[in-house]
Amino acid sequence: MIGEKLIDIIVPVYNQVEVIHDFLKSASDIDEGLVNVILVNDGSTDGTELEITKYISDYKKNNFHLINKCNGGVSSARNTGIKNTNSQYIWFCDPDDIIKSDLNDVFSILKSEPTTDVFVFSYETHYVNTGKIRVNDRRHEILSGGDFLLMHNNLSNSYWYPASDGTLWDKIYKRDSILGLLFDEGMICSEDFNFNFNVFKRVSRVMILKNILYKYNVYAGGTLSSTFNEKIFSDRVSAERETIIFLKEKKVSVRNEVKKHILKNIHLLSLHSNKNLLDFYESEHSYFCEKIYPFSSYREITFFILSKFNIYVFSLNVYRFLKKNINR
Repeated sequence: MIGEKLIDIIVPVYNQVEVIHDFLKSASDIDEGLVNVILVNDGSTDGTELEITKYISDYKKNNFHLINKCNGGVSSARNTGIKNTNSQYIWFCDPDDIIKSDLNDVFSILKSEPTTDVFVFSYETHYVNTGKIRVNDRRHEILSGGDFLLMHNNLSNSYWYPASDGTLWDKIYKRDSILGLLFDEGMICSEDFNFNFNVFKRVSRVMILKNILYKYNVYAGGTLSSTFNEKIFSDRVSAERETIIFLKEKKVSVRNEVKKHILKNIHLLSLHSNKNLLDFYESEHSYFCEKIYPFSSYREITFFILSKFNIYVFSLNVYRFLKKNINR
């Protein structure tokens, strides 16, 4: 059994041998008397397990705990981590990111705020291919869970700021406040949005802080571009639908959120799928009982007119080709 400390850090790991060392080093800088690092190896085949085992042995990291399991996906790995926690707080991190070294202020805040259910922190976004760093700097707020979803969801706001309903690693969760909640292992996309949605619907007190505790690494191309399929798209749409249905209970109108949901998913489909975009556009309006008119933007007008003539995707591909070659 893993002993009780202040925080259990859960790290799902699958085939990360090339980047895991940097994460392990960053986690090593934290006071091991306060933190357990629970590394859940989800059936890696590239030497990740050996790399972690060697690091733990070489540096005598008694607070690092490696759990090996058969491959079941990131939600399965996180759930395995949750089931092995015993500390007061849970923090989900990714093995290709970096924990900031100075967390003393964070520890003090956690110890002084026993009634807070979730702490939401600022963080850095590091674009690995360019070296650019963007600071996602939040302002101090105390909200209920429902108000957090209302004010910080990614459909009502910019994804980068102030939205924060989808990310896991910028939050530390009070363990007692999320007992019984697990990640949906049937989802292969947006499982983090789904988990946070269920958390914030439940909790009473959320504290947002300016403290930067994490560096989120963004790699060229990301993952969606190489793995997109109908299941991924379905999970994304379902998660956003849940958010909009919740918002309908809190707001006079969710028309802006519905339009954003539809247009951003049309953009995604245009990149990765041959699905009929106009069918999706019309069916989502119908699902939310929203009229198509008036249009929300010139972008929507362009899409609607070109789609009616069945030339939207063709026109978009021509635009992308010209833009790519002109910018060379």
